[in-house]
Amino acid sequence: MRTFRHIYFELKVDDCNLDYVGSLSLPEKCFTDELPVYPNEVVHVFNRSTGKQFETYAQRGDSVCLNGAAARMGEVGDIIEVTTERLE
Repeated sequence: MRTFRHIYFELKVDDCNLDYVGSLSLPEKCFTDELPVYPNEVVHVFNRSTGKQFETYAQRGDSVCLNGAAARMGEVGDIIEVTTERLE
C-alpha cells in the first residue's frame, strides 16, 4: 500500500529552470524538519494554482525551483504541495 509520509503545504514557486536535467529544488528546511525529504527522494507535486500533478525527485536548493521538464508544470508564484510516500 502506498501512503503519504509527509506533506508540505503552500510552498511558493520561486524559479523555473528549463535548462536542467530535471527535479524539484527545495530549501534546506524541507530536508531538516521532523519528517524530512531526503535528497534524490521521489516526490509528488500538486500545483494548486493550475491543478497539475507530477512526480519528480527532490534536491537541495536555495529556494523552490521547478527544474527541467517539471518547469513546464508551473510558473513563478504558483502554490504547490509536495508529498513523499511510504510503502507499507
